[in-house]
Amino acid sequence: MVKLYRSTQYSTWWFAFSPKIGWVMFPAEVAGWEKRKPASKFDLNGLREIPIRQGFNTGIPGAPESSALGTSA
Repeated sequence: MVKLYRSTQYSTWWFAFSPKIGWVMFPAEVAGWEKRKPASKFDLNGLREIPIRQGFNTGIPGAPESSALGTSA
């Protein structure tokens, strides 16, 4: 299971960890998970775990995705 973290130092990046993938970082944006890269040289003390649902629309495994926006009936 992937755990999601926010950083007090890098507000535009989110961090994630699981034993399978290790530490990764990705942009806090729609589909940001696709741009993830290994995280290095960051302060673990500045990270705070947050609920995976807050990774909404980033593509991180376990987070919800939105339904189609802007569609008319």
